[in-house]
Amino acid sequence: MKRFLLILLLVIASCDKSFKAPEPDKLIEQPVMEEILYDISLLKAAKSKSYKILKDNNVQADIYIYEKYKIDSITLRQNIEYYATESFKTAKQIEEHIKLRFDSEKNKLEKIIQDNLKNKKGKDSAKLFGKRLQKELIDETNSYIISKDYTKWGLVHSVLKKENNITDGSGLNIIKLVANEINYQHRIDIPTHVLDGKYEFSVCAKKAGMSFIRLRIGLMGTPVVFNLENGSVSGSQKGVFVKIEPQDFGWYKCKIKCIVKETSIIRINIFESNLDLHYSGDNIKGVYLRELELKKNNL
Repeated sequence: MKRFLLILLLVIASCDKSFKAPEPDKLIEQPVMEEILYDISLLKAAKSKSYKILKDNNVQADIYIYEKYKIDSITLRQNIEYYATESFKTAKQIEEHIKLRFDSEKNKLEKIIQDNLKNKKGKDSAKLFGKRLQKELIDETNSYIISKDYTKWGLVHSVLKKENNITDGSGLNIIKLVANEINYQHRIDIPTHVLDGKYEFSVCAKKAGMSFIRLRIGLMGTPVVFNLENGSVSGSQKGVFVKIEPQDFGWYKCKIKCIVKETSIIRINIFESNLDLHYSGDNIKGVYLRELELKKNNL
């Protein structure tokens, strides 16, 4: 599985290294393309391990992908060709992002299994284990589910620094997300796991040379921009509720609420004043962050 995505993306390029596919008629943005390839990999793994379950439930992988992302086979093929030949670095980056998600889900499930194995008792232990496992999975998706381990967060053309000298955050743990000099998106992808449902994602943020952020749960929330200079919000997305609240010392609490499909990642983008999605940073300017929370919510 580790090499599946890279092989998928590079199969065309390997035939002719000088070939570069044209931009598709309907270009799928890289974050969405990552979601599609993640689902394809997941379905491939499920087919090899749980073929009977998929067959009994009449799940056809290709149709599932087309219907979920509202694309057709031509659009998917064109985009695979484009990303395969556009840049080896981009293809490798997509592979690493998806592997991060798989590893996060695997580690989380293994921990749940280990905890349950330690606690099972009596003749009905196997049955009780199954019930506890199901309950813990549900409880986990209903509570705070952001990993506090920064080493597991996916940094995209950015650097994460702990700010121990910042004193205006009431003694709370503060980190600084800094954009590097590469002309691309600058963000963090935080592995998590939520089932279909209503969620709230919030963070306290303060400008550190940059004044704009975006929050995202799965595929929801991207067009909404929070201004850390004046406490305003611009942009909108159907079904996404946004709010920004001023805090002490120039901090703002930014939050989005929305109904999302099952996902394994949340995201924070940081921006220069021009709000371009792609830009070159300077390894100095960024945004201070604290109190990241993701939880079940009733809209």
